[in-house]
Order: sequence, then C-alpha cells, then structure tokens
Amino acid sequence: MKVVGCLKNSQDRWPWIALVLFPGHLLFAAVTVGARPEHLVIDALFLVLAWSGKWGRKVSLGTLPIWLVAVAYENQIFLLPFRGSIHIGSLHSLELLFFGVPFEGHRQILADFFLRHTWPSVDLVTGFAYMTYLFEPMLLTLYFLWRAPVRAARLAWAFLLVNLMGIATYILLPAAPPWYVQQYGMGPAILTAPPSPAGAAAFDALVGIPYFASFYARSANVFGALPSLHAAYPVLCLLSVWGLGVSWLVGTSLFALLVGFSAVYLRHHYVIDVLMGWAYAGVAFAVVWQLVRRFAMVNPEGPSAAAIDDPAMQLTGEER
Repeated sequence: MKVVGCLKNSQDRWPWIALVLFPGHLLFAAVTVGARPEHLVIDALFLVLAWSGKWGRKVSLGTLPIWLVAVAYENQIFLLPFRGSIHIGSLHSLELLFFGVPFEGHRQILADFFLRHTWPSVDLVTGFAYMTYLFEPMLLTLYFLWRAPVRAARLAWAFLLVNLMGIATYILLPAAPPWYVQQYGMGPAILTAPPSPAGAAAFDALVGIPYFASFYARSANVFGALPSLHAAYPVLCLLSVWGLGVSWLVGTSLFALLVGFSAVYLRHHYVIDVLMGWAYAGVAFAVVWQLVRRFAMVNPEGPSAAAIDDPAMQLTGEER
C-alpha cells in the first residue's frame, strides 16, 4: 500500500516536476550539444501533456523512459573520452569463425557477401524495417498505456535499461561495425571517421529521400556495434506481448527476425551483434519484470502480483 501511495503522489506531482525537468533539459541541450528544433518540440510536447489532465499526464509519465533514452543517447558523446580500446578486427575474426559462409571458393562473412550481392526489393524491405524499428516500441507503449498499463511499464523501462546496457558496452567494449572494416580496413581506429548509412544508402536512392544519410549524420558513436540495439528493440516488443495470442507473437517475431536480418544485410552489424542484442533484450526485460513485480510499478487500480506473473493475462479490465 505504501508503494501505491508513493506512485499516486508521484503522478500528482508530475506536472510540477515536468515544469522543471523539460525546460531544464532544453537549457542543458542549448549549453552542451546545441538546442535544435526537435529538442524544443519534444520537450514542449511532454510538458504540455503533463499539464493536460489525467490522460495527458499518464502518457507523459508513461513514456518518460523513452525520453530518457533519447537524452542518454545524445549525451553519450561526453563518455567517449573514457572508452576502452577500440576493437576493429576481433569481431570480424569471430564472425568469420562462427558465422562465415563458403562462397566463390573461400569463406567469408555475410556482411562481405552482401557488400557485393544486393537486390532492390530486399533494399526496400530491409530499409523500411530499419527505418521503423524505433516506432514499434513507442507505438506499443502508447497502446499498452491505454489498454494494459502493466505491460506499458515493463516495455518502457526495459527499453531504457537495454539502452543503458548498450551504451555502457559501447564505452567499455567499443567495436567497429562491418561497414567500417570494409571501408577503412583493420588498422588502428580512425577516430575521425564519419558515420555512414552503409547499405541503407540504397534505400535512400530508391525512395529519393536521404532519410538514412540524415539519420546517421547525427550518430553519436561510430564504434557502437556490439550489441545491436536495432535487434534488441523488436525482441523487447515480442516479450511484451507474450500471452496475448498467436497473432501478436507471430507478428512481433517476424518483425524481430526481419530487423535482425536487416542489420546484417545493410552491413551495420555482425550476426554476433544481433545475437548479443537479443540477449540484452532478454536480460533487460527479465530484470524489469522482477522490479515491476517487486515494487508494484502499476497504477493504483492495477492487478495483483499474482496477475502480473500470469503470462496469459489478456487486455481486459483487470489490467486497465
């Protein structure tokens, strides 16, 4: 009961907290990375939602972990001076050892195969998957806020945790992606190497919009290949819909596989990175599941701990 009371107090105080948090972040961004229009739009949106009644406050507070991910990702540049030795060829060697494929008389990694063998239809499908991977956890969180607050909390906070785990790994174990090795070789790390859309540039050319060129131009860390967070996000969504029926599981599973394949096809990640991303997603979700259960991170009308543990719990009034 004390936890429920604390949560309710937090919800009641959230508009006032937001009144300090979001303008404060805008000022911080202006002083550090330079405030951009999207900073103003997003911070203003969260602030307006926090003061827009019960539903707006619920959306603003419920999606706060996603906002925190954006802040953490952008500001990881301040951690780069502390990162460990950058691994250039070690992942490539491991990939060749465990996932190399025989082709044209010699063994090669899939990223090298896809450097020379691409197809416009696959470029479109994989580019679309790589473009929408972020929308899946965001839209699913919003949907669950309406229908299933427990699932929304698990997904949103697991999303934050897996990103923090990923960023920590990028600092402690920085590694070059396949496109970097293909472009610069396996010599000493070139710290000034600009980010690249790699195989996703073909999607830009096909649709006539420089989406990936613009997206990766603002990449905070070229040497953040391990793990693949692109691959992790869809797996979080898959775990979040567990128990809601076959159609949910089939849809999210196929999308997770597509994004994992796209990461390799577009030469942004090795298979090892994808598998590590899936593992990180599983760990993050398991940790948050236990925290949600232990500390009752649900709304005051939410289900009991027994209901939270039930994987077959459907989108019913019991969870609203």
